Amino acid sequence: MKELRTAAGYIPLAARKSSEFKRIKVTVNGKETEVYGGLTILQSLQQEGIHIPHLCYDIRLKRANGNCGLCEVELEEDGKVVRSVKSCQTPIKEGMNIITSSHHLEAYRRVRLEQLLSDHNADCTAPCVMTCPAHIDIQFYLMHVEAGNFEAALKVIKQKNPFPIACGRVCPHPCEAQCRRNLVDEPVAINYVKRFAADWDIASGTPFVPKKAESTGKKIAIIGAGPSGLSAAYYSAINGHDVTVFERHNQPGGMMRYGIPEYRLPKAQLDKEIDVIRALGVKIICEKNLGTSIHLEDLHKNFDAVYLAIGSWRATPMQIEGENLKNVWLGINFLEIVTKGEKIDIGDKVIVIGGGNTAIDCARTALRKGAKDVKIIYRRTEDEMPAEHYEVEDAKHEGIEILTLTAPKKITEGNGKKQLECIKMTLGELDRSGRRRPVSIEGSEFIMEADTIIGAIGQSTNTQFLYNDLPVKLNKWGDIKIDGRTMQTSVDKVFSGGDCVTGPATVVQAVGAGRRAAEAMHCYLTEGYVREEKAEYNSSRGTLEDLPRWEFEEMPKLPRSKMPALEVEARKNNFNEVELGLSTEQVREEARRCLRCGCGARYTCDLKAEAKAHNLTYIKPIHERPFFPQANDHPFIVRDHNKCISCGRCIAACAEVVGVDVLSYYLKNGRMLVGTRTGKPLNETYCVSCGQCVNS
Repeated sequence: MKELRTAAGYIPLAARKSSEFKRIKVTVNGKETEVYGGLTILQSLQQEGIHIPHLCYDIRLKRANGNCGLCEVELEEDGKVVRSVKSCQTPIKEGMNIITSSHHLEAYRRVRLEQLLSDHNADCTAPCVMTCPAHIDIQFYLMHVEAGNFEAALKVIKQKNPFPIACGRVCPHPCEAQCRRNLVDEPVAINYVKRFAADWDIASGTPFVPKKAESTGKKIAIIGAGPSGLSAAYYSAINGHDVTVFERHNQPGGMMRYGIPEYRLPKAQLDKEIDVIRALGVKIICEKNLGTSIHLEDLHKNFDAVYLAIGSWRATPMQIEGENLKNVWLGINFLEIVTKGEKIDIGDKVIVIGGGNTAIDCARTALRKGAKDVKIIYRRTEDEMPAEHYEVEDAKHEGIEILTLTAPKKITEGNGKKQLECIKMTLGELDRSGRRRPVSIEGSEFIMEADTIIGAIGQSTNTQFLYNDLPVKLNKWGDIKIDGRTMQTSVDKVFSGGDCVTGPATVVQAVGAGRRAAEAMHCYLTEGYVREEKAEYNSSRGTLEDLPRWEFEEMPKLPRSKMPALEVEARKNNFNEVELGLSTEQVREEARRCLRCGCGARYTCDLKAEAKAHNLTYIKPIHERPFFPQANDHPFIVRDHNKCISCGRCIAACAEVVGVDVLSYYLKNGRMLVGTRTGKPLNETYCVSCGQCVNS
């Protein structure tokens, strides 16, 4: 039986024949529409699927209180607006001319939303999620891991990242730096937990393969089988497209395979993740080099969309005398040769030049290739090394010496050894990167002797293949220029992302770019253009520096799980994985340490949805927002005053729907808060624990 929803509940179809609920004609936004009478404007238009923003209306109540003010509409007569009314309280009448959206109304609603949100002292999304380049819902998968539901956790992760095995080992986890647990003891070991869920999935023997949408009949070509290209392939295949990936190396994986050593990321594990992508029907064709064996112009003709994810494989030369001598390598080239298993004799003494993650990888790889004395020289101090702190500590733990404030000048050869002339440095004024510029100290030159020297000072994108191909525009750094909102290049239906757009970055950043590109290409192929999504509104309590220390000092301290690792002696002369993984008990205990900073209603919140719809962006307030501890005076009903907008729905539901009437407003520190009429804790009142206040 069809039913009509009204403020009083549900009215059977027969009741529609009464005069009260008869169909009447009104004009809505210039279009004549037939609606039900006997209702408010808001109720009647909702029945017809016409949206009017509102936050305080509850279908169970006879009359909304109108506190939110968002449901304001304009009434016109003779083409002129004669008044503005609250649609939740104004009855609809025959012949009304109603305007639900206008410049004036949108401006008013924006102001009203800003007022409602001005004291909203809460996080929509947890800071760890906001920081993650792939935007994985970390809080959600930690909740599943805590419950022991590892399959559900893995599915949450793979909604945003098809490489949790790889990222669980090599991600620099910026999420942990923003974890609020830092204010209690130590951050949650987010990355370790992600790795466990991914390893558990693969070890199950039937790894999760997501369902694909119906075939769209569209073909996508992806250039580059690295983290960005394969991520784009994964999500494009799920969307129902026919995907072919072209890769210049003899195996897929890109930097994950050839730029990250085996002791950090075992390639057998990487292959299992790539096999899942193949299981989705993605075709990966290796040893196809763009510019020689394949051309962008041909792909442009034969495919419906093309994604360039070629990475940044050109090592930056040191530009010093002698860098072309034998046994003088550039960092990424050295790592690639080692990964391919080619024979290489590096001798006993190795010097690595540079301070980034590639330099650390080269030094630790040299140890495993038999070197007995490995040194890293870097022109700034250790604090300014761009390598991750824990990577630097691991290198030192393995016996690698780091010489700071030292720069190379030239390389010569004599007596079968390389002579590296260096000069001592001091730090001067700040440069463009925000770091103090190294300045050489005159007369401080000295010589270091080595069998092999490896320069690992950076990488760039090689776009020479474009010179005689389609005119894809580059930026001033020589990387591919795109519209960051749509991932589109200057050539129609050609998209790009990853290192070849940003310059060398992390695996997780490339993964995020690949997923965004897949979404953009899907929109382009199904709708004919790339729709720019409105930015999500995300309220925030602030940074770690902004938060009240007393709130976290009172929390119980729980030790962070320590990653089991191979002993240093066991790492020599082999590439066995160093980090061994947490146990089931450890990851569940670690997940329990999560403080659940993000709002539980972040996917269903009407306030957040209206803020997004009205293009509001969170800006840190100038004033100090009051903060109130949560009211935990009931076994399962929690009142969080920091999120309350005084809509009154909970109070009205308690009084008018249930009839208990134990809730009321009260004033404190200039805020209208919800408490009990008697001032007693909720569990000491006549509350019947029905939960209608929560449901409202």
